[in-house]
Amino acid sequence: MASLVGLALFFNADSGRHGGQRHIKGGRQIVRRALYMACVAARRPNPDIRAFCD
Repeated sequence: MASLVGLALFFNADSGRHGGQRHIKGGRQIVRRALYMACVAARRPNPDIRAFCD
C-alpha cells in the first residue's frame, strides 16, 4: 500500500557494482492527493491529529 501511494521508503537505484542513492519515488498521484486532503481535513477538528502533525 505504501508503494502504491508513493510513501515506500528507499527504493534502491543499484545496477551491478554501482550503489545509487536511496529515495522515495513513484506512487499514484491521485491517491496521494486524496489521502493528503483527507489528512488536512481531519487535522482541523481533531486535536489528537493536530498534535501529531505539529
